[in-house]
Amino acid sequence: MKKFAYFCNSMKNSTDKPVILSASRTKDMVHRSPDLLADILLGRAPCRWGPRSPFGIVDPEQLHTLVLWTKDPRNLLQHHRLRSVLLDLHHTHHAQISLQITATGLGGSFIEPGIPNWQEVHAILSELLAEGWIDPAAAVYRFDPFIEMRTPGGRILSNASASLFKKLCDAFTSLGITRVTTSRADSAHYPRALERINSVGLEWLRISDNRAENLCRQMDEICRERGAEFSICCEPAIKSLMENWGCIDARLLNRTKGESYAPATEEPHNKIGRQRPACQCTYSRDIGYSTGSATCYSGGYGCLYCYSQGNAKLPDIDRIQNEISAFDHDPEGYLRSRDLPEELLGENK
Repeated sequence: MKKFAYFCNSMKNSTDKPVILSASRTKDMVHRSPDLLADILLGRAPCRWGPRSPFGIVDPEQLHTLVLWTKDPRNLLQHHRLRSVLLDLHHTHHAQISLQITATGLGGSFIEPGIPNWQEVHAILSELLAEGWIDPAAAVYRFDPFIEMRTPGGRILSNASASLFKKLCDAFTSLGITRVTTSRADSAHYPRALERINSVGLEWLRISDNRAENLCRQMDEICRERGAEFSICCEPAIKSLMENWGCIDARLLNRTKGESYAPATEEPHNKIGRQRPACQCTYSRDIGYSTGSATCYSGGYGCLYCYSQGNAKLPDIDRIQNEISAFDHDPEGYLRSRDLPEELLGENK
């Protein structure tokens, strides 16, 4: 299969600029499909970047930046094959490796079952960044999303907390990360995810526009105090906090890679491809739709609110319902037993 500059013979480009490759907004390929990701990056497996897109083969020489999205970065240290491929891409082909690292504070709870808690994510990331081949200035810390649930017993589990955000923001910006983003999880836009959550007896509470805006403005101030830039990913739509940069932003990635390298296009994604209307990202290719890319749910790790896997069914409903019952019975004990932040315990409403 022939290699193409933009990995696809059906895409006509007015420029011959290197590409930013995303792995992936829709699936945690680092966590769930490390061998497939390695094969795609080696050009040994075809990739696609949309459910109806044609297949293509990655040419490492045309790769400007590889953006890795993950809630569980352990394979970046522990998976020998993926790690070897990434190091070769960086050192031999001069591809920049960028991270979109997510820690909501909910990892390890019944809302994010199977996801490491934020302390573990932070520890792994600290070790990884200390190696020096990933520039923290090219990374984004995602407190994404903030969400609130009510259990059958009337208890509230919520990470919509400025004090919780401050704790996590302190930790991740201390590693040299200077960009932070968030979004509100809104059930109105994702009815299939709502059905999944209702199926275990949880009520997805809507965080009002006023409360969401106040929280985001507090987050912005917390970031400013730490010398970091804050942005909202699409929701809630506060223009002053979402128009400065997108999650994948070629202006940043061109700057962190350096002027000695050919730049990636800085055109907005929505002028070339298609994302949500409020998306501020510049153009990239997302390979999460490639054949064989495993869902988090297939491994028992799926976050209950995941909208990108709307049809996915919970793998272990009984376990999740038992955890919800344990939280209802003794919320403080439940949080302590999983080393979860005490700020997650919301006020009954």
